[in-house]
Amino acid sequence: MAGKKHKNSSKMSESEKKALILKRTRSLFKQAKELSILCAIQIAIIVFSPWETSPIYWPSEAQATEIFKNYLKKPEVVRMKKLIKLETYLSEKEKAKEEDIRKMEQKNDEMEMEFLFCELIKGKSMNELDVRQTKGLLKLAALKKAKLEEMKKQLAEQNDQPKQGNDNAAGAW
Repeated sequence: MAGKKHKNSSKMSESEKKALILKRTRSLFKQAKELSILCAIQIAIIVFSPWETSPIYWPSEAQATEIFKNYLKKPEVVRMKKLIKLETYLSEKEKAKEEDIRKMEQKNDEMEMEFLFCELIKGKSMNELDVRQTKGLLKLAALKKAKLEEMKKQLAEQNDQPKQGNDNAAGAW
């Protein structure tokens, strides 16, 4: 949902800033209305603008006030149950990004080892490898061996199954 890029707000004139805030506020209200209908929830928005003397309420001042009063009537335990603090949200995002980076680094290492494996097959000397590369290649070799063993096991099972099936079919004729 990326919109067009706007120029830096510090370089905008006051009228451009006011028009942009008005446009984005209308868009926010429209999205809030769609969300409230789609999810059957109550939404209230209060916008404090430097160009307005009083706040802008959505859907209306009376409805927004009522929604906030109803919210504040609920026990604090209920209100805090689904509340996400910015710190918690950012911490979770950071952990997810770190995990993504870890996975990318792992994939990168695997690809590097695959490349080195191919280079060794082409004739590169083992003496040119450092300790990390050697350990990585040993790990790759172990993985490839395990995959080959698994494939060998599957082939053996497939070869056993048709024989059993043929024996039964031959007996039926």
